[in-house]
Amino acid sequence: MKISKRLKMSAELVPKGLLLADIGTDHGYLPICVIEEGKVKRAVASDISRGSADKAYENVLSHGLEEKIDVRCGKGLETLKENEFPDIIVLTGMGGVLMTEILEEGRAKTQRAACLILQPQHNIDRVRAYVRGAGFKITDEAMTAEQGKYYFSLKCEKGEDVPYNETDLEVGRFLPESGNPLFKEFLREKIYKYSESIKRAYEKNSETDISKLERKLEILKEADKIGELSKM
Repeated sequence: MKISKRLKMSAELVPKGLLLADIGTDHGYLPICVIEEGKVKRAVASDISRGSADKAYENVLSHGLEEKIDVRCGKGLETLKENEFPDIIVLTGMGGVLMTEILEEGRAKTQRAACLILQPQHNIDRVRAYVRGAGFKITDEAMTAEQGKYYFSLKCEKGEDVPYNETDLEVGRFLPESGNPLFKEFLREKIYKYSESIKRAYEKNSETDISKLERKLEILKEADKIGELSKM
């Protein structure tokens, strides 16, 4: 089925598996996609919104997948049954803080998963820090742009990882060296925005913590430099 660029990006990171749980499934497009592609055998499509869950159920029925996708309405990983442990957990379309809260509140389920596919809308640094602390290693990152907004997806698999520095947390370890022109565009936009924010803060003698802005700008410039070096 045809899905948005941001969902397609996350779907492409999904590995082969038996059971996938898509938390915050919205209209159920991602589980339908990976089931039809033969990546997973079964899926739970869960959303806290009754309207979204109902729409997801309609979409599942229209694709004839009601025997393979179980649509549920509820909060986070609480919709999973006591003895139900998905080997792949997907969370998209939400902020990074909420994402880490869902994973932590459902820690018993999170810890049994082999892979997490995460697409935070913001606070991605919090997500990177959390998954490492939860015993996962980020093994791949992807990005796309849709309707004027950038989206990032993380593939996290069980395993230990070396500590992250500030640059790793802010921009990841994969994209700076990827040579992805879209990532370069993203960095340049962020560098410009932070530069302008710092300039305005100085001009207005603002109470804004300029040192934090300057450190963010420094990190972004470091990432930009990594990208240039990777081309050599």
